Amino acid sequence: MYEEHTFQKENFTIRYGEANTFGNATMATICTYFQETAFNHNTKLIKLITGREKIGYAIVLTQMQIVMQRLPCWLEQISILSWIPPIKENARFLDRYYQVYDAQNNEIGYGLGSIVLFDLEQRATITIPDEIWKFPVCADNVGNGKIARTARLKRKDVSKGFNVHHSDIDMYRHVNNVHYINWAMDSLPAEITDDWQCYEMSVRFRDELREGESVTAYAQIDKTADEITVTHAIYRQEDNIETTRLATTWKRGNYVSSN
Repeated sequence: MYEEHTFQKENFTIRYGEANTFGNATMATICTYFQETAFNHNTKLIKLITGREKIGYAIVLTQMQIVMQRLPCWLEQISILSWIPPIKENARFLDRYYQVYDAQNNEIGYGLGSIVLFDLEQRATITIPDEIWKFPVCADNVGNGKIARTARLKRKDVSKGFNVHHSDIDMYRHVNNVHYINWAMDSLPAEITDDWQCYEMSVRFRDELREGESVTAYAQIDKTADEITVTHAIYRQEDNIETTRLATTWKRGNYVSSN
């Protein structure tokens, strides 16, 4: 019934403040675009199916993987195509897939996400509502259709502390997922961030954070001649609970022209 709305396509132009020192979009930027595309699609589908203007519950990202063949640069126009794969019987999680295209319609990256539904008053997950079972789906995969696992830290090579500010909080009254990614990246030494760029990332969100709390971002760094792999973990300082686990892969960076 809603098959014409199976796919959501959004267009973006990489803005100056969304680019890194190389002039390319960051992983946090790509994640923000994925988030925007998914929210617009979910809101549109729920309005079509129920007539409601607002969703009525939170749709919370629990896992995400992003794989980029290349990073789009400042002022470049890209598009994100997203859809929901078939929902498994008795599922408590929903998956969502993404493809990233340049202006010539070449695929330059993809992503996979997993979400839960969340009662904002009870701060607890809920079962999948009836309207979501009516969402149109597509069986096409990206990658191998599975989000790469994020491993535990074996070493703590570097660490850095951060405070949760009001500007980190989103409409769900907790830290937006993009800030966890920025904390993980910002904890790394300059010899990585000055010469290398992140092309792949997997992240698992394990617990929410609120305004006024503090975190420590740890990283285990493993380097070869061609790439750097980093295992990250973010812990809440107040109770030493692991809130987020990430894995990132870095390659030598290439600067783009600003002209």
